[in-house]
Amino acid sequence: MIINLSDIGPQGENFLLNRTTGELNTLLSDLIGDNNYEIKLHIQPKDQGFELRGSVTSQTPELCSRCGIDIKLKIYKEFKELLLPKIQAPGLGEHYSRVNHYTDLHDEEGPGVIECENLNFNVGDYLHELIGLQIPLKPVGETNDSGDCLVCGLNIETTKFGYEDPFPVQKETPFSALKNIKLN
Repeated sequence: MIINLSDIGPQGENFLLNRTTGELNTLLSDLIGDNNYEIKLHIQPKDQGFELRGSVTSQTPELCSRCGIDIKLKIYKEFKELLLPKIQAPGLGEHYSRVNHYTDLHDEEGPGVIECENLNFNVGDYLHELIGLQIPLKPVGETNDSGDCLVCGLNIETTKFGYEDPFPVQKETPFSALKNIKLN
């Protein structure tokens, strides 16, 4: 899904994307399967670019890294980005100047920066990457206040999930056969 930023009016534009509207169903299926999703976007012109704000809510099918049971990992992420047109380097004999660098606008709480070619912003690719980055390497099921997993019911603080199993000790190494070889 590509949005032409030049079509966005000065008041901005809102987008609501979900399984019913269907624009991203195929693109997000490898991450969220057939789970529902709701994506809210607001794009508004700002300074030399556009401000993108919104949120993503969905679930992704995963295996719990503790017990190996199927879980639905909840995903919620708010985002704020600055969309800037990609600027081509000037040719020979041309002069080009620009006030401030976009990194001057960036602070710890501030927006990230995305460069858009020809004022076209690929929302689908951006959201796919955003959701993919929310999936942890070791997903785990949710727990209640007493520390019990809501999926398998085991207490995560008192149960050993087998991570501490020692590796089997190999008494003979492949090199132990070399001990019996005699060279003349």
